Amino acid sequence: MTLFQFLSQYYYTVGLLILIELVALAVSIKNYRRHRTLRVFTYYTIFSLTEIWGQFIQMNLGDTTLLRNINGGFTNVFMIFEFILCIVIIVRHLSSKARRTAVLIDALLFGAVLTADVIRHPHFLYSEVFFFSESFFLLLPCLLYIYDLFVSAPAGRLRDEPSFWIITGFLILNACSIPMYITGGFSGSYQTALFSLNFILYSVLFILLIRAYSCPPENRATHART
Repeated sequence: MTLFQFLSQYYYTVGLLILIELVALAVSIKNYRRHRTLRVFTYYTIFSLTEIWGQFIQMNLGDTTLLRNINGGFTNVFMIFEFILCIVIIVRHLSSKARRTAVLIDALLFGAVLTADVIRHPHFLYSEVFFFSESFFLLLPCLLYIYDLFVSAPAGRLRDEPSFWIITGFLILNACSIPMYITGGFSGSYQTALFSLNFILYSVLFILLIRAYSCPPENRATHART
């Protein structure tokens, strides 16, 4: 498989995602010193790009058990890293102790479900069940963050809050991924078109991440805690 063929998979949405991620990576490096709280997204973007190129390597070297296991394990680590990253950002920006506790309980439940799935299916390095669980358990924290914005009335303008753009991106990603994973097994010949949505949703997430870098550097002192 040539590079062009790989990038054109899923109606060229893979190529679109890589292009947007490269822009996001350049923006994150440029603003690395300016946005201290967003530095982790430089590594998140590199992580995502590495995962995609791992799939390209696997398709060219052959779908061997070793490569499948390496890519599967890497995908799982990325999923867990993404989940923890989103939870940490949300907890840091919630003004209510009760809502922060609810988010932490939600995260523990996700860990319990993931552990149970691994015990029941020890040979599954990754599956749609894992990704569905991640989207399901990230949906409530994202909604609580949006609710918190309405009841806590942030001191500054909402469009100048980097966390608003980032969590909005994760909310769109996870809310739209849930029906995709539910209907994936019944999509038949439309499965490729359906799962193109995954790359489109991640493209939206990285576009909103780029928008977050245009905000003024975040001042943690403005986030009141009760």
